[in-house]
Amino acid sequence: MPAKNKNQVWIRNRGLGCEFTADGKRCGSQHALQIDHVRGFARGGRHDVENLRVLCAKHNRFEW
Repeated sequence: MPAKNKNQVWIRNRGLGCEFTADGKRCGSQHALQIDHVRGFARGGRHDVENLRVLCAKHNRFEW
């Protein structure tokens, strides 16, 4: 994915950490943060900023 898009996702996140939500509560972890596709790239998701989010490694694995 383009570095420009990654940078925009980090800026949008404003240091709030993992964007995973469960029961209306945001994870917020600052540990091992990764850029993730909302709709997976392998499933036709694009590298657009709107399709990217910040997840901690735990929740990024959870999405599989």
